Amino acid sequence: MTWNSYAERVLLSDGMAFCRTPDDTPSLPVIAFGCAMPTVLQATDRLGGFQRLDIVVIQGSGPAGLAATAVANLGGVDCVIVIDRFPERLALARRRGVRRRS
Repeated sequence: MTWNSYAERVLLSDGMAFCRTPDDTPSLPVIAFGCAMPTVLQATDRLGGFQRLDIVVIQGSGPAGLAATAVANLGGVDCVIVIDRFPERLALARRRGVRRRS
């Protein structure tokens, strides 16, 4: 068994982070977010994190864009701007916290 596969049981190394999702959670969002969030966290770490006065521009409000929105908001950024050509995806980003603080 490996820790990077779909299985009923897996063997995790000591200190490895994990989370349990409720059994009734739909698979598709978990799969999408499970890939997007680690990508965004690693990118944010490589860039040195966020500062309150940063202006963060995110191109696209798919899984990675929504994960970036969440991370930027949790990082206390004053302004998060999301660019997307699909109005329904922008609406989802707004519901997930795209905002400007004064």
